[in-house]
Amino acid sequence: MMQKDETEVTVKGVKLNIAMEGLTPMEVAAIAQQVEEKMTELEPGLKRVDTQKLAILAAMHFAAELFNLEHKSKDLRAADSRKIDELAAGLKEALGPGPL
Repeated sequence: MMQKDETEVTVKGVKLNIAMEGLTPMEVAAIAQQVEEKMTELEPGLKRVDTQKLAILAAMHFAAELFNLEHKSKDLRAADSRKIDELAAGLKEALGPGPL
């Protein structure tokens, strides 16, 4: 039975009722479509079709993508912080000594 905030999706022929906090039904459906596409992309690499293995491989690909994005974001925040420090130091030097 589907709860009021659940969205019904189908991935590789398996129907699921999913509620994902902070996501609209349209966003949940789009994610399900991405999972379907990733599983379809990975399927030819398997000797025999194994939905469970495909699901794990897809999860690993998405986890790796998230991992890389998190690290890239962290690096960009650190670079932004360094740039802000450089700009603040340059501004302080340009203004010279004196009361602010």
